[in-house]
Amino acid sequence: MLKMIFKNTFKKRVKKPYSGEMPKEEDFNFDLIEHYFKYKNQSSTFQIVDTQLINDADLYELFMFIDRTHSKIGQQYLYNLIHSI
Repeated sequence: MLKMIFKNTFKKRVKKPYSGEMPKEEDFNFDLIEHYFKYKNQSSTFQIVDTQLINDADLYELFMFIDRTHSKIGQQYLYNLIHSI
């Protein structure tokens, strides 16, 4: 019974971001969001997106638009994906 309830809840959360959900309207604290990126070992990363490109491409706006994560850890991981190649 409990397994079925968890399974249904999980399916709803997974499908929700793809159902035309609007962007989040919460405040984004980029000091906390970029914390994982700052302290992650980037030695195996091919290239890091530099500050000039971040400002030119307005990656913070892009991040706020595509962010459909349900946790702060998810936000940090998404931020890392956007800033490293």
